[in-house]
Amino acid sequence: MKNIFFLFLFSLFTQIVLAQSLTITNGTKEKTFNPDGFYEIILGEGPNRENLSCCESIQLIGRLSALSKDSLHMDLTKYTNRKFMDDFKIEDQVYSVDKTNYGNFAYSDIYSIKFYKSEKSIKRKGNLTGVGALLFFSGILTSANYFFISDSDSKKTALKSGVVQFGIGLTLISISKPKEYKFKGEDRVWRVK
Repeated sequence: MKNIFFLFLFSLFTQIVLAQSLTITNGTKEKTFNPDGFYEIILGEGPNRENLSCCESIQLIGRLSALSKDSLHMDLTKYTNRKFMDDFKIEDQVYSVDKTNYGNFAYSDIYSIKFYKSEKSIKRKGNLTGVGALLFFSGILTSANYFFISDSDSKKTALKSGVVQFGIGLTLISISKPKEYKFKGEDRVWRVK
């Protein structure tokens, strides 16, 4: 029993010591992420305001495993390459990745970072967005019934119900979207500290 306890303590100690947290800054603000979390990192130049289907990007999802002066390394769970050709979006997903080829990249290649507490959090936020969008549009449709119902009490009930659905849907969409820290663009950009 003592061996199991010491093994647990050793593994906990190595996770704490080996885990590295990522700190970013934009000159006035600073943000440090939990080393146990998951990151969604977009590499590339990002969308162009004049032509939203102009650029190639790579989406990486995984845990941060190492930091150096000019680059970082991730243990990836998902690697997606997106290209736009003649107004068609081509998306390639790689499910089995060679960490030496896919997990290393320079800070200068980062377009944006989103942080999630866990892998389950990514799925949960995606599900909340879907439910929120469904309630948002059903609220619009329910409110539109106001114009087709002849009874004044039913009109008020349909309008109130639609507004409540719309509001709940909008709230779910807004709370399910993680903050995106952009490293390139016209606004105040972030950089790794």
